[in-house]
This record gives sequence, C-alpha cells and structure tokens, in this order.
Amino acid sequence: MAKVRIYQLAKELGMENEGLLKLLDQMGVAYKSHASTLSEEDAEAVREIVREQRGLEAKRKEEEARKALPKRPPRGGHHGSRGPREDHPSGLPAQEPDGGKGGGGHHPTRRGF
Repeated sequence: MAKVRIYQLAKELGMENEGLLKLLDQMGVAYKSHASTLSEEDAEAVREIVREQRGLEAKRKEEEARKALPKRPPRGGHHGSRGPREDHPSGLPAQEPDGGKGGGGHHPTRRGF
C-alpha cells in the first residue's frame, strides 16, 4: 500500500502545509511533521473532506452572489395609464370634457398646427 507525504498531499490539494496539519488534527490522525507519511486510506479521507469543504464553500459563494444581485421591480400593468380616481365616487378615471375624444376642437385629418 502506497504512503503519501503530508506536504505532497497539501501541494496536490492546493493547500498550505499548516492548513492540512490542522485538518489532520481535527481528524485525529497522528503525525510528527509535514514530512510524515499518511496511509492511502487517510489520504483519500482527507481528499474527500477537502472536496466537500470546497463544494460547500462554492455553494455559499454562489448564494451570496445571487443575493447581491439587484432585485427587479415587479412587473405590472401599463406604464402611464391612469389608475382609479380616489376622489370620484365611482373610482373610474375622469373623462375629458369633450367625451374623451381628445380632439380639442381640431379635425383629425387636418394638419398644420
């Protein structure tokens, strides 16, 4: 069975030796220094833990990035349309004095204002 040096495993995982030594302490794995060897089983357990930690960290960062995005305003009706009038008993929009035709006395086909 192959043995793996701690410093080589740290390099493989892109970690500092001290970080890997702390992880080994948390796992209860005995070692003397960064030059000590680990069994293949211990090395594989370390790899799995590091993969899980990185996966959780990536998900956390993705969630933070998603939360940092600006919120879109709610999509609603037409822009610029008149809503119901609160001061009118029917609640309907007010009509123009000319019946809502909006001509202002001008003929619709006449041009040249």
